[in-house]
Amino acid sequence: MMCPRLSEEVAPEHRELRARFVGVQNNGVLAQFADVIRSVSVSTSTAVADVYEAWANLSANGVDTTAMLANGLNHPSGDAHRIAAEVLMKVIEGAWDGREGPVLRRTTEP
Repeated sequence: MMCPRLSEEVAPEHRELRARFVGVQNNGVLAQFADVIRSVSVSTSTAVADVYEAWANLSANGVDTTAMLANGLNHPSGDAHRIAAEVLMKVIEGAWDGREGPVLRRTTEP
């Protein structure tokens, strides 16, 4: 998840990028990338740590995810890094079933 709104926290040298970052977030481009990654994970039986989904759920529940970005564009703050760590650990702890590698424990396609 990147910034769904313009932020004044962006460094002056990167301010011209704000509209582009907001655009790819709000026009569905990042969601499409996430969908492709999920589809590949299903078709290859590979685990995926879906951090995008975690951030999208926060946003859908009214959390201002832009405020969680250290640079106001795309880099999580120190506290927000925990989101990715928790998602990754859930996959690592739950994805091993004793075969030759991690497998996806998803019961439905995205």
